[in-house]
Amino acid sequence: MNLGKKAEDRITGFTGTITGYVQYITGCNQYLIMPRCKKGEENTKPDGHWVDDNRVTIFDNPRMEIDKDSSIGADLAPPKE
Repeated sequence: MNLGKKAEDRITGFTGTITGYVQYITGCNQYLIMPRCKKGEENTKPDGHWVDDNRVTIFDNPRMEIDKDSSIGADLAPPKE
């Protein structure tokens, strides 16, 4: 699996970390590439982009790992009021 690896869109040069992958019945599979924040803008959230898998170059670097046990991910119930 390529989640957590660095990647680049060959057409636009857009680079970042792969944080998602989707596979469609039509074969138009895509990676979600999230860029790093720019210097001085660390408190903003940059937009990621879905890119067709045949446009993506995946770099051979160690995968970024995230501790999922301490995450507040989508597996939790929404707040109730």
